[in-house]
Amino acid sequence: MPEGTFSKQGDAIFKRTDGSLVNLADTLQKMKDGNNGAPGWAYDATPNSSVRTITVPAGKLWQILHIHGEIVCTATVGSRVLFVQILNGSAQVVWAAQKSAVIAASQKGVVNLSPSLPAGTTAANAPMLDGTSPNIAVYNPIPSFMLPAGYQIKIWDSASIDAAADDMITSVHYIEYNAEDFQ
Repeated sequence: MPEGTFSKQGDAIFKRTDGSLVNLADTLQKMKDGNNGAPGWAYDATPNSSVRTITVPAGKLWQILHIHGEIVCTATVGSRVLFVQILNGSAQVVWAAQKSAVIAASQKGVVNLSPSLPAGTTAANAPMLDGTSPNIAVYNPIPSFMLPAGYQIKIWDSASIDAAADDMITSVHYIEYNAEDFQ
């Protein structure tokens, strides 16, 4: 069974990298039954890079609440487009989407992704983390993700126009659970 497939009954069945299977419906019921998680943030603002990858730590499960990515582009001419991927523990893409409009040289762009967001593109409603307004901002809904240890969230400028000089900031808001509570 490939990773992230669905059973005939409609339950989300995920194949772990070790070959074992996880029923997402069972996992969600365990959450309701008192396996409380802790909210957390993963943040990366290392300068001079237009690629960000955030990895779920060993022994943990993350329920993704919100993914935020922003890029400040240099004057190097070219059209940047932010993409978002979810990678499994073997670095295989299990979910991907283009999540921004074109961001030109010397512009700022923001992408906000969450299961609870409406779709739409607007600059006025999406401030950068420093409080300034971007030229391009995108709000988009995403599926509800429960990511096991080793899975990654990758946001990057797919065109790599000025990859060593454009500045990207990424933050991911999640609820973290101990994986052992769901085995």
